[in-house]
Amino acid sequence: TGAWLLIQVLDTVAEPWGILPFVVRGIQFVVAMGFAAAVIVAWFHGEQGRQRVSSAEALLFLGLAVVAVAGLSFVTRNGPDSDMPGPAMAADPYFSLERDRPAVAVLPLTSLSAVPEDAYFAEGIHEELINRLTKLSALIVISRTSVMRFADGQTGVREIGKQLGVNYVLEGSARRLANRIRVTSQLIDTEKEQPVWSETYDLEFTVDNLFDIQIDVAHRIASALELEVTPTDRSRIESRATNNLQAYESYLLGRVAWGKRTSESLEESITHLRRATELDPTFGLAYSALAEVYVIQPFFSGQYRTDVALARAEESAKRALNLDPGLGQAHTALGLVREFQFDWARAEEQFLLAIDKTPEYATAHHWYANMLSRRGRFMEGLAYIRTAYELDPLSVIINQDVGYNLSLSGQNEAALHQYERALQLDPEYPTTTLVYAWALILDGRFEEAKPVLKRWAVIAGRNPAVLSRLAEAAQAYHETGIRQQIPQGLEVEEEFPPYFLPHIYLSLGHQEQALDLLEQALDDGQFGVLMGLNSVIYDEVRQNPRFIAVAQSVGIGLNQE
Repeated sequence: TGAWLLIQVLDTVAEPWGILPFVVRGIQFVVAMGFAAAVIVAWFHGEQGRQRVSSAEALLFLGLAVVAVAGLSFVTRNGPDSDMPGPAMAADPYFSLERDRPAVAVLPLTSLSAVPEDAYFAEGIHEELINRLTKLSALIVISRTSVMRFADGQTGVREIGKQLGVNYVLEGSARRLANRIRVTSQLIDTEKEQPVWSETYDLEFTVDNLFDIQIDVAHRIASALELEVTPTDRSRIESRATNNLQAYESYLLGRVAWGKRTSESLEESITHLRRATELDPTFGLAYSALAEVYVIQPFFSGQYRTDVALARAEESAKRALNLDPGLGQAHTALGLVREFQFDWARAEEQFLLAIDKTPEYATAHHWYANMLSRRGRFMEGLAYIRTAYELDPLSVIINQDVGYNLSLSGQNEAALHQYERALQLDPEYPTTTLVYAWALILDGRFEEAKPVLKRWAVIAGRNPAVLSRLAEAAQAYHETGIRQQIPQGLEVEEEFPPYFLPHIYLSLGHQEQALDLLEQALDDGQFGVLMGLNSVIYDEVRQNPRFIAVAQSVGIGLNQE
């Protein structure tokens, strides 16, 4: 009776008193083990009246003790002292998904091809269906990054609708067999869980038929949902990027590889996209895709100089726009090129052109938002990152950069919650884990930061113990103002991304070394190191003449436009 009463009281007061879940689990486990021991004692001693414990009973109690220790360790493994906790459960995302138009999510197509290597065909057609549907201005279409989370087919359409804020999902399959293609499509109402429209296409494998399928799906969905299709919409929907089947196949392969975002996959993407442009030199979309690969390549590979990558991106983007001035993706890539060259006016011009021509392209809103916030235009930045989030609500990097924009605008608590939200989407994403750990350190929450920093160390293949000592040194500097030594065994410039190095030095009180890095980055054109000059980490050197000189050179970091 006493054990039952204790558990009932614990359940009642745990939440209002703020008792952590792992503590509740531990108490419940101890009570359960005590109950088992009490039953044994009562069974053996209740009627027999013996007070001494036999050898057999002693062994049984010892076994229970071993189980108790192991079990207690298990149920409390996610407590605050755990070295490797999962990400904290975040509150609701900062932005809600408010829709002013019908919204649809195009789920990954199931590949039914007999040859496994043909899986790219279903992936490519999936991306192209998304791109085609985005031409309908009366329809919101969720970006591919978010819908790929449902590729396993294990989530019901109603739950997908809730998570993505959509009214409909489009699901289907694709199969390539010799010279035939078969594509099925079904539009489903997420609330009613009922089909609205469906169709099966079984055609000869030609580039014209591939485009015909995409165009017909877009028109049939518009008809089923009674959407207004403007003349501009119709022209964009019915455009055909190439008449060369092999070039189009190479383009699809290149886009699939680009989406994987690794050094190797980007090289593979370049190979396929170059082949596409060789097979059809008028294929503007392939040149635009090349520009998007080149502009991000320095982030994923140390083999390329930034200036070389930017030059290649600019050349490809300009070639794409010469062939098709309506390619907003090319303007997006060109905008990032200009930003990395610290040509802010021309960067903004390109981003706005991208958004005007392809308002459904989440990346354009995302990159423009980051640029605005870096320039101190925080409210505008938050407005554009909100649009990016609405278009791609389950993207880890967009959720992370909602936090980044909030942080730059001084909303630190909201930023921390948003980083937690991003880590819920992918607990192993290294960039977000590191950014979250450092945001906790900047907020003076060192005990919370230590396990997160250790987690990043494991993900990135670093030494968790050394990273824990780094957090302790940062805490000592924060509390005493006395410069701290670099922890033994920590090779800062080898173990952290280049853009993070000044943060490490400043957190330990090494202002001169941090300023040396900023000046070196300016000389070498390492734009990534200089993009965060508005961060609060630089507040203690913001009035330093050396910092002012760097900030004036790039046009950010002085809290003014």
